[in-house]
Amino acid sequence: QVGISRPGADEVELAARAGAPVVGERGLDRGARVVLEVDPAAPPVAGDADELELAFRNLIDNAIKYGPEGGEVRVAAAPDGGGARVAVSDDGPGIAAEHLPRLTERFYRVDKARAGPPGAGLGLAIVKHVARRCGGALDIASEPGRGSRFALRLRRAPPDPPDAGESGDIKP
Repeated sequence: QVGISRPGADEVELAARAGAPVVGERGLDRGARVVLEVDPAAPPVAGDADELELAFRNLIDNAIKYGPEGGEVRVAAAPDGGGARVAVSDDGPGIAAEHLPRLTERFYRVDKARAGPPGAGLGLAIVKHVARRCGGALDIASEPGRGSRFALRLRRAPPDPPDAGESGDIKP
């Protein structure tokens, strides 16, 4: 069960969650090298921790699945304006510009005969949905022959409200 229906209100530390799904069986089978770079200045972000981890896992799995055997996948988390950005980049074949607007549609596949394990075409739709639920966005950049970059832009988690006793007495 994906758990997409419940509202997210967690404070998510990117260092703990962005790297959690780094190498699954596909990465080991394909000899992929996964490089994780988390800027310590990246703030905690707002969202459901499990949903965000699922989004990261989908992006990383896609980069491994469609990249060259023995390729490199970079996962980088960094501050971005008032929040943070988690970008997954690969050195794969890239995606033609005409496909980019449709990549996040449910069941859309660039090429059903494309090399790599079959999929349902739901991964990027889930990533986009999770990003929106967290108040963020998914940016996609790709060029044939030069690889792809998928970046989740996420809102900073709101600070904890002060306890009533911390702000002094409340006067009537």
